[in-house]
Amino acid sequence: MKSWGIVVAVSVGFTLASCRSQQPKPTTSTTASSSAVAHKPSAVSKLKWNADKAKSLETYMKGFGPLMQQNYSKVDAKTATKWRGLDLSKVMQKKTPITIDGHQTTVNWLPKASRGSRTKLNVVAVYADDHAGILYLFTLKENSVPRVLVSQAAPQKQVLSTTETANDELKKAFAAIVAGKPATLPAKANDTSSSQIAASSSNAASQPTHAVVFDQSFQGTWYSQNGQMTITGNSIQNPEYGNQPVYDIQERTANDTAALNGDSTKMDPAKEEWGAAYRFSQDGKSWVNVRGWYQSAGAGGFYAVTNRNLGGKTVPVLETASGGGMWVDRNYYPTQALANQYGATIYPDEHTANSQ
Repeated sequence: MKSWGIVVAVSVGFTLASCRSQQPKPTTSTTASSSAVAHKPSAVSKLKWNADKAKSLETYMKGFGPLMQQNYSKVDAKTATKWRGLDLSKVMQKKTPITIDGHQTTVNWLPKASRGSRTKLNVVAVYADDHAGILYLFTLKENSVPRVLVSQAAPQKQVLSTTETANDELKKAFAAIVAGKPATLPAKANDTSSSQIAASSSNAASQPTHAVVFDQSFQGTWYSQNGQMTITGNSIQNPEYGNQPVYDIQERTANDTAALNGDSTKMDPAKEEWGAAYRFSQDGKSWVNVRGWYQSAGAGGFYAVTNRNLGGKTVPVLETASGGGMWVDRNYYPTQALANQYGATIYPDEHTANSQ
């Protein structure tokens, strides 16, 4: 009986050992975690940008500046470059966002080519001319067209206000450099003297080189209860005040900037009646701000076209405004009949001095 008990005990022991050896091994948390990481989408993008392309852009800007009678400095995060009183290196170090046409946008300042952001706008190069008051941001975003932003407005609480540049030559040059192609200047800087660049304004005005300020939505004759105006791509024609040529504010030269800063000897008499235009977005509207070419103070005039529902029909209405609060002056309509009917109307989204 004792021998039988020993045999049974040994047999049970072998059975239990065999069962334990056949239990599946649990998957470690390390393996599962590694698998999850491997399938997680990366927030990093390899940009179509490198040191050679950065050098090509630097060379281009050295030639582009003199052509525009400007002098651009390359900006980086280590050098304290001042622009309109703002230290741009601190903007980059603090990763401060910018606004594009009034909309706040997060940016990735001067990333390495292999560390571009998939979600943010990558600012790969920055050039500034503080004297001329112009700042260019050269930007890239994955699967998007290269974009050149410009800022000429004073920073708001250290935030740069930008819009896309109207300079087609600069946009084409940057796109070519990004694509690895040569970028050619409109003319050789060494062959263009300052007198040739600052030729008489009458000749300059006759050349079809000005960027269009007022797009198609603005162009045409507009009527109010008390008058009318005609807007073309580069002018405002008003029977009361005559014809005012209007050009992009970026076309101001170094001499123009010097005149704005008080050097009257740099003023071109032929430009005194010109308007300097700046485009921006606010309150869901696309605005054109027009100041005198040599106007150094004051808000100037503001123009925006908004589609309104009038009598069950969609009708474009031209709003004109002025002052620091962009207070509405008058609304203009496509026909005199509409102007007579709705001319005194102030719409809910319009600002008035009394509403402040």
